[in-house]
Amino acid sequence: MALRVVSGICFAGLYMAIESWLNERTPNETRGKILSLYRIIELSAMTSGQLLLTTADPAGFTLFSFVSILICLALVPVALTKASVPPPIQTPKVRLGKLFRISPLGVVGCFVVGVANGAFWGLAPLSIRIAGLSVDVVGYFMSACIIGGVLFQWPLGMLSDRMDRRTVLVANCVLAAVSGAVMSFAGVYPLAVLLAAGLIYGGLTLPIYTLCVAHTNDYAEPGDFVEASSGLILVYSIGAVVGPATASVVMDHLGGWALFRFTAVVIGCLAAFGIVRMLWRAPVPLDEQAEFLVVPPTTPVVYELDPRADAEDPEPELFDDDPSPTA
Repeated sequence: MALRVVSGICFAGLYMAIESWLNERTPNETRGKILSLYRIIELSAMTSGQLLLTTADPAGFTLFSFVSILICLALVPVALTKASVPPPIQTPKVRLGKLFRISPLGVVGCFVVGVANGAFWGLAPLSIRIAGLSVDVVGYFMSACIIGGVLFQWPLGMLSDRMDRRTVLVANCVLAAVSGAVMSFAGVYPLAVLLAAGLIYGGLTLPIYTLCVAHTNDYAEPGDFVEASSGLILVYSIGAVVGPATASVVMDHLGGWALFRFTAVVIGCLAAFGIVRMLWRAPVPLDEQAEFLVVPPTTPVVYELDPRADAEDPEPELFDDDPSPTA
């Protein structure tokens, strides 16, 4: 557990260093393209990493050594560059109470998807192994989930730009909950069906975070984008800590495939909350909605790459003392 804490801190530092360099070297007019390319490269690398499980025994020394070599190689571009060092990272002020008043659905949504995704990424391989399937199947299944997330992100994002984003979010959560319920019986399916189910499940669950961020920024003032998004990353991270601890208890009592029943219930609760919010408040006009961009839940630095972060607001209201709810 101590080593996991250390590795978590180190990976967070790596992400912050990478994203700081990207932010420093990217001109304003290409930030959106670079952010999208960065996300594609990240997800492609994650898929490749899952497939490495099929090449060697994960309980042995080989894969851990290979990962260590890859991390060392990641130092090479930074060590050899002659470019100027990025300026020190400025940590934005985060006030979750006021962020919640701006967008209750965005905050709750990021926490819920953190719970669901944290449980899934931490325990899905164990769930598959408990079912008696091989390590190779674990690699293929997790890769299918990531590929699904890549394929579904843009269609869902474009759809959410053309209608009330909450409608897309709620519908997506309902389908994701149904998908999770179906996945809870995946042990009886052939391998091809299991992989197809993983593709759909990942495609429906991975975009939820980005939809919640986009929805929150529909209500946030220009110039407050980085502060709001940083708060949502914190909320997501808290959920990602709660998720595996809670889901593991459920799996102890109900079996390995109960993981997907757990995620189905959690995401279903988010869908219900979204419906309540839709009844409570009118939608943002389409011409006032923020543009959907795919963003990873890595570090607050990544939001500096988003072109919306350059918006200026002489009188930002997201973190002022006005207690009035707006979303």
